[in-house]
Amino acid sequence: MSCSCARLLLRSTLGVALIVGLALGLVMLPGCGGKRSTPEKAAEAYLKAVKKQDLDGMLDCCAPDVREMLDEMIKVTGKKKTIEQQAGGGKLGKFKILGSEIKGDWANVEVSLTVNGKKQTGKFMFHKIENEWLFDMPDEAKEGMKMGVEMMKDPEKTKKIMDLLKRRTPKGVR
Repeated sequence: MSCSCARLLLRSTLGVALIVGLALGLVMLPGCGGKRSTPEKAAEAYLKAVKKQDLDGMLDCCAPDVREMLDEMIKVTGKKKTIEQQAGGGKLGKFKILGSEIKGDWANVEVSLTVNGKKQTGKFMFHKIENEWLFDMPDEAKEGMKMGVEMMKDPEKTKKIMDLLKRRTPKGVR
């Protein structure tokens, strides 16, 4: 673009609107000082979404594979139950970020929170993906979550397996 075209663009209302729009777009990009640019900000964004029972907001804060599993859980249990499970089995009240420990692209964020009126502390895991911190979990937890979703899909089959295991487990081990 030549200088005269740039000056003309700056003098026009449309030109100014385009420049302001581009500037705002750059400021609002995730990872550039946005709501998930640090593990603490990511934890706060996730917990605010859980507290507001904003399922889309929760999913937006999750790593892609965790988001896929939650989508599967939503299909099986419904939105309300999935939100409740993400809140630790109840309704999330007050929360406070206590600190974080970062190791490379992974972080644990320690949080004090209230679920169903009971105060507790816990750690949430976040993973930096494309300059954005997202809620994530260890592979073992993902495997457990996948198994849980599969069990929820066919509760009758799950009941039969559990009954079979009970019958095969020695009485002293139960």
